Amino acid sequence: YAVRLHIPIETNPGCFFETRDERAFLPADGSAYFIDVSREHRVINSGTAMRYHLVANVIDTNAFTQFHQFHTKT
Repeated sequence: YAVRLHIPIETNPGCFFETRDERAFLPADGSAYFIDVSREHRVINSGTAMRYHLVANVIDTNAFTQFHQFHTKT
């Protein structure tokens, strides 16, 4: 199992992460996000400021992410 860790450093409200099912703004407030990038996705920056994220691929060899839950629309 692998996910991508995103830690937003600088962003703007016009920047969002999008899948077929949802759209989310990842604020630069010190939060970190695990994102399942095996799903079709894209990032849109329709704002005027640059977007900077610290990004790392996380390969789970110790089953840490067994508790990871994806937000799904109901």
